[in-house]
Amino acid sequence: MAITSLRPPLMYGAGVKGNLRRLMRMVQLGIPLPFSRISNRRSLLGVRNFGSAISSVLGSPASGFRVFLLSDGESISTPELIRKIAIAMHKQARMFSVPQELLRFAALALRKTAEFERLTGSLVVDDGAFRNEYGWTQPYSLEDGLKEMVDSFLAFHDQQRFS
Repeated sequence: MAITSLRPPLMYGAGVKGNLRRLMRMVQLGIPLPFSRISNRRSLLGVRNFGSAISSVLGSPASGFRVFLLSDGESISTPELIRKIAIAMHKQARMFSVPQELLRFAALALRKTAEFERLTGSLVVDDGAFRNEYGWTQPYSLEDGLKEMVDSFLAFHDQQRFS
């Protein structure tokens, strides 16, 4: 039996929930965020790119048990992500500077260390093995995927407002 396991990092796309949804809401509302000094790097994977990767696996013969990491092929910092979300919303990214250690202390005091690490920590994956094995290139850019995510978010909130 052949098994291929695909391991995505943080995924984004239409209907996203959790921290990304909260982040979009804060950008939409113009809430200033204390993340301008964060210098992390995160790999992301768009839902549609994940679907493309799955199609590549299903369309190829498999052998043995293989585990592959996936990503959109670029990493991004939290401040860059906030700026890209704001651009897709046609809004200004409102961020200010707070030392990361002070943010860490506040997260500890509020018992939000896991959320803090997800927002400020780094997680960069190397998906070169998957790209080489399957000849895969993501069909959608990070900007296109984020725009689709933001458009879906805004459409949902517009629908809620007029319901």
